[in-house]
Amino acid sequence: MDLMGHILFSVHMAQMAILLLIVAPLFIIGIPDFIWKKVLQVKLIDSIVRVFTKPLISLLIFTLMFSLYHYPLILDHVKLSLPLHAIFTVTLFLSAMFLWWPIVNTLESQPKLHGLKKIGYVILSAILITPACSLIIFVDVPVYETYFSGEAWLQAMALCVPPGTLSGLSISGPELFTNMPTLYDQQLGGIIMKVIQELIYVVVIGKIFISWYRDEQVNAEAITQKALIDRQNMELHHYQ
Repeated sequence: MDLMGHILFSVHMAQMAILLLIVAPLFIIGIPDFIWKKVLQVKLIDSIVRVFTKPLISLLIFTLMFSLYHYPLILDHVKLSLPLHAIFTVTLFLSAMFLWWPIVNTLESQPKLHGLKKIGYVILSAILITPACSLIIFVDVPVYETYFSGEAWLQAMALCVPPGTLSGLSISGPELFTNMPTLYDQQLGGIIMKVIQELIYVVVIGKIFISWYRDEQVNAEAITQKALIDRQNMELHHYQ
């Protein structure tokens, strides 16, 4: 899939959606809490996690990293440099982990969102990433040189295939692998990213809502009792 992502932009966006919206949260969930506790015992790591997983900060960082990565000039440069490609991919994945951490982490010592705040957080994340996807979907010309320029495309491909593999091929771009016009492939990539995001977020919001509703039902009596006590205290304080 990584190789095909260098050939077709639509596959690249599918890869990004899977990496950032599926792998990142499952990576957090899949590591046992006792391992996370050991990792977070390192004060520097704990401080970084606490700062960058604050809801507003994590939302802004992920949105900024995703938007920058898919800015045409930056993506074209990244695809032509193996070190840059590795740095941007790792950094983007870390920003996705920061994004998901307040929702899926289960450590008692770590701050997390609860109930309806989680739903608001997920909805805001969907809204913030929409402009970047919309620009890709509705632009009327190909904007990524490494996907429409034969020379740039071959240079990008040279980073992920053995030397000499491309030398004998009489091709000038990705037309060997698809008859889809470059613009349609680009627009399809934006649609794939947005559709996968929406589907995942609908599932996540549904799961959060069901969990919140069950907690409210279980704790309804305790919540009512606390509200009555608080009201009595307020009235008593008013009369005094």
